[in-house]
Amino acid sequence: MTSTTQNRFSRAQLALAGAVVVVLAAMVIDTKFVVIGSSADVKEAVFEPATFGAKTFPIVQADVMARAVDAVELA
Repeated sequence: MTSTTQNRFSRAQLALAGAVVVVLAAMVIDTKFVVIGSSADVKEAVFEPATFGAKTFPIVQADVMARAVDAVELA
């Protein structure tokens, strides 16, 4: 071996690894775990395609009819 030994990791690499560990730990601490079926498992509003379609179809239909070109003009 030579008389000069090199560190396996530089200070910058160790600092970066430490920062990553701190960020991951903060993410885990900030995460709220909810058990399915518990009182915290509340779904406020679920998307219902039938309700959405019934509510928005007249608006979309009126918009399409307003912008549609007359069939006589197309022919």
